[in-house]
Amino acid sequence: MNAWEALGLKPRLALADGELEEKFRERMKGAHPDAGGGEGEFEAVQQARDLLADPGRRLEAWLKARGVEISHSGAVPPEVGEMFMRVGTATSGVDQWLEKGKATSSGLGKALWQKEGFQLKESVEQLIGEVEEWEERVTSRFALIEEQGDNEAALLARGELGFLRKWKAELRGRYGKLWEGLV
Repeated sequence: MNAWEALGLKPRLALADGELEEKFRERMKGAHPDAGGGEGEFEAVQQARDLLADPGRRLEAWLKARGVEISHSGAVPPEVGEMFMRVGTATSGVDQWLEKGKATSSGLGKALWQKEGFQLKESVEQLIGEVEEWEERVTSRFALIEEQGDNEAALLARGELGFLRKWKAELRGRYGKLWEGLV
């Protein structure tokens, strides 16, 4: 499936704010079965939007469209290792905190446990913010990567975005579990 074609967009990495959603809404009007859309057209437009909304998947589709072979291993910047450790520490900290809460029964113990939970919540919030900022830094390079046709830079950015997507999902999942435990 050519996601850009499904949405009526020119294949490119750097999309203007709101452009993707605008094209999606336009295409959905005609793609919906009630509006005369063909079988599978509605789902294809939704899948195209989902693919292009994710910067890493958009980058991968762009590379594939250019005929670039994508391996699932490759170079990543050194800061990936540091963030990997920080995310791992935070997620395991939340898991341990949740287990500790199951074993805590006294009022004082619960109060101390909750205080620890709020501290964990702050650190997870901070990490989510850092991951999102990092993602913005990577996607801000899209226009230059595209302009220069720099496949090496694109592959490096793809590696970063893959880790960032995974970390964001893990951190948001733990954040939700923290809130469940705190309320």
